[in-house]
Amino acid sequence: MRREEEGDLIEGWNSSELPSLIKDRAPSPLWTFTFKVIPAQVLPRYEPSVITSGHSQHSLRYFSEQCLHRLAVLGHILYSNLTEGLIVGAIIESGVRDPHDPLCTSLAEAYATLDNALEDGVTYLSNLNVSSIAEDRQLTVEELINGATGSTQATTIMFEAVLDHYAMPDTYLNILKKGIAHDVPVITGNNKDENGATFGLDISLEEYYEEVNETYSGVWVKRFLDLYAANDSTTASGTYNSMFTDRSKVGTWFWTQLWYSTKSAKVWNYFWDHAPPGQTSGAYHGSEINHVLNNFPNGADTIVYWPAVSTTKKLVQHVGDGWGQIPIAWSKKLTLFKEWFATLVAY
Repeated sequence: MRREEEGDLIEGWNSSELPSLIKDRAPSPLWTFTFKVIPAQVLPRYEPSVITSGHSQHSLRYFSEQCLHRLAVLGHILYSNLTEGLIVGAIIESGVRDPHDPLCTSLAEAYATLDNALEDGVTYLSNLNVSSIAEDRQLTVEELINGATGSTQATTIMFEAVLDHYAMPDTYLNILKKGIAHDVPVITGNNKDENGATFGLDISLEEYYEEVNETYSGVWVKRFLDLYAANDSTTASGTYNSMFTDRSKVGTWFWTQLWYSTKSAKVWNYFWDHAPPGQTSGAYHGSEINHVLNNFPNGADTIVYWPAVSTTKKLVQHVGDGWGQIPIAWSKKLTLFKEWFATLVAY
């Protein structure tokens, strides 16, 4: 069902190159782009006098020139010097988080230092039993994957963003505080069953307490248990999911407030909670794309308008099994996450 309500989403996206990004765009596949799965192209390496990243810079520039003037789809591209002047709007579907959130090290935001990436590159070539990137590029996809796969997660080489202070100019916190990101409108949000929250979760009360003690330490264990209390296996599962869902929604709002501290372009946040039929993963990662981002192949109507994020109102747009702006989280929980994040390392 089409829902059009007062808001300024379309106004914020007006552009001669990208008129009314979502509303007027002809149905087409939603482009996404990442370096994580193409090691033959982005393997960091030393060159005489300079440090490069395989074809990553050339690939990013080419992709930007061909596609990103119409649609930016990845946070790393929004921040990169290589895409300056090429982006008029960004959809960060994988979401954004408070830069202090430890999940920044394991979700879409994860990045490696340049030194670690170069070390991984040497290890990777050794695993492949080749001595040059030219030889690396002659291998099959299966060989490339096997060369990165270790016996444990710790020994598996992860091809992710690299903080090289060029293609990725700085840490996420500094990018936001210094205003390094491109000043363009942004759509980003969270889904109910992702980033730590799991549809159909069934854990015991004891398991819940173990998880909380592993996630938090010191006084934070009690403070989180006070606000996310459980007394049996049924409430433990729901409370566990709620804690991670709130963490995502609150973190995205904090990111947005940091954005507004240096940028004038508006940001739109959403929270999606509809589980598409025919699957058992609930409102899983990516399940909102067709509905919220107008990606139905047959051009079906979709949600179009909702208000941009406010700097004062702690609200998020509910889409899916409901419609309208809702509180991000109970105010005491929002304060709890703010105070906890403030004690952690920033990424």
